[in-house]
Amino acid sequence: MKISDKTAEKPRKKPRGKPFAKGNNANPNGRPRKEACITTVLQSRMGEVPLVEINGKVNTKTWAELIADSLLMNAYKGNAAAMHELMDRIEGKVAQPVIGADGGPMSFTLTIDKANTQ
Repeated sequence: MKISDKTAEKPRKKPRGKPFAKGNNANPNGRPRKEACITTVLQSRMGEVPLVEINGKVNTKTWAELIADSLLMNAYKGNAAAMHELMDRIEGKVAQPVIGADGGPMSFTLTIDKANTQ
């Protein structure tokens, strides 16, 4: 038996990164669509008027208005978390500058130890 006969008997391995023949896809329909996430559901519901009574009266406010009223009332009563959230929403979050010890730009040195790399 020749060396070339031995190699002819082995099936050829498919190249790495290309497991399927051209035109053959294991998932022809692609990734399934994402279910509605909680953010999408909440955004769609914020404009709805919930069927609830508030202090014996029929509610006419949307979810967004009720949540805003609650946030404002809690901040007014001294709830620090509500105050913080309210200010972040109104004024925007405070910028956190990244500066060096001398007030200028930060600098760093990266040292790679060849003995520990593999």
